[in-house]
Parts: sequence; C-alpha cells; structure tokens
Amino acid sequence: MNGRWLTLVVLAVLLAGCGTQKVLSPSQAQAVVLNRQGMDHFAAGDIARAQHAFEAALQLERTVENEEGMALNMLNLAQCYQRLGQPARAAAMLDQLWDNGTVAFSPQRRAEAAMQHALLALQHNDAAAAERWQRDGAALCGDCALAGKLRSLAARLALQRGDAADALKAAGEALAKSGDDAVEKANALRLQGAAQLALGQKQGAEAALLQALALDKEGGLPDKILQDLQLLGHAGANADGQRRYWRRALAVAQAAGKSMAVKEIEAALAALPEPVSQ
Repeated sequence: MNGRWLTLVVLAVLLAGCGTQKVLSPSQAQAVVLNRQGMDHFAAGDIARAQHAFEAALQLERTVENEEGMALNMLNLAQCYQRLGQPARAAAMLDQLWDNGTVAFSPQRRAEAAMQHALLALQHNDAAAAERWQRDGAALCGDCALAGKLRSLAARLALQRGDAADALKAAGEALAKSGDDAVEKANALRLQGAAQLALGQKQGAEAALLQALALDKEGGLPDKILQDLQLLGHAGANADGQRRYWRRALAVAQAAGKSMAVKEIEAALAALPEPVSQ
C-alpha cells in the first residue's frame, strides 16, 4: 500500500463560509497565496520550494494566531519533510500540532497529525507505535471527516499483524464512511479485497478489487492500478484468469518504470502452471 494517504490541504477552504464570504486580513490573504504556491510546487515535485512556501505561510498565520491556517500549513510541512527524507523534522512538526500548550487546535486537525504520525511509524516498521497513533487519532476524530481514512489505516494495520477478519471489518467500516470520495472508496475496496484473499474468499476479493480498479482507472492513478492488478493476480478463479491479471500488471509496471514490481510480477507469472494447449 502506498503510504501517502493524506493529501495536502489548501487554505482556500477558509474563504468559504455558510453562504458568506470570509473577510481575510492582509496576512491571511498572503498566506492563502503562499499556500497555493506550495501546493503547485508540491504537485510539480519541487518539494523544497513547497516547503519554503508553506513555512512562509505558517509564519504569517502565526502572526494573527489563526489556528486553522496554522494547522493546515503544519500538516503540509510535515508531508514535505517526510518526502525530503527528514522524518525527525516531520515528527517534530506533528508533535507541535498534537500537543501544543499554547494554541488550541481542533480535534480533527490533531487527529490528522496522529494519522501522519502513524504513517511515519509504519515507514520505520514500528507497527506498535502506528497502532497507538491510529487509536489516538480515531478517539479524537469520532465521526469527523477523517473517520474513513482512519478505519482504512486500521484495516491496513490489522492485515500487517495477520488479523484478516479484523481487517475485513475495518475495511467495511471505511467503505461505509467513504461517501463520494472515489480515492478513499477504492482504498477501502482494495483493503477489503486483500482481507478476503487472506481469508480464502477469492470470489469476493475479485469483485471488490475489480470495483477498486474501475475507480482507480477513472482517477488515472497508475500506482493504485498496479496494486489492484497485482492483488487480482492472486484472486483470479484459475491459473488462466490469474495470468491475465498478472500480464496486465506487468504492462503497467513496465510502462511506469517500476523495475522491482516488474521482477516480482515476472516471478509470479513464472510460478503459474503452463497454459493447457488446445
């Protein structure tokens, strides 16, 4: 599974209210511009410039003690530091958001910090810490907008510790909370399929994974498409069906330049029995 489950957040959301336009101070307006610049740099892969833009935006938000703007830029900065190979800085930024004795951040933003902490822990193979952060985030979030992502993370952690039944339950809960978010719906379906595979429910797994694949293709997400096809390679009803999925996965991996995935897929294809000649 891809670890970058959280998306960058843009301060433009602060401009919209309940049918009214929020009036921003000059500092906040400049922070919105900087945040958008950071988003653009991040999307273009220029993480260092994104970092500088988010840092400048955060400084402006601190001058007016805008808690929401501060939180959003801190979350974005943590992702920048993570992408730049600076996990300690990412964790320190998240700690400021999680347990700040001066500024009262909202429960949802603190839950987002907990989720990013969990993903950092997973990157360092610290499953116990990831479990703790996931539970802390879920307790704060309740039924907030992040609830589906936190349930997906719970499913992922359950799969990692070998509890497929718990993973299937959590994935179902994540799916129920995904709403109109196609990416999160596909994530939940992919986790559901993986859990069903682990439980030997190949037919159900194939159905869930095909739904995930359709959503990921609509979204044009090559990494997710590759994950779907690789799981489908295990879910096919017979060797011929599995071979078709693995060949599709191989084509995607080759086109995306995923050399390690290509080797894994070639090994999976080689392990299948030879097709029966007619």
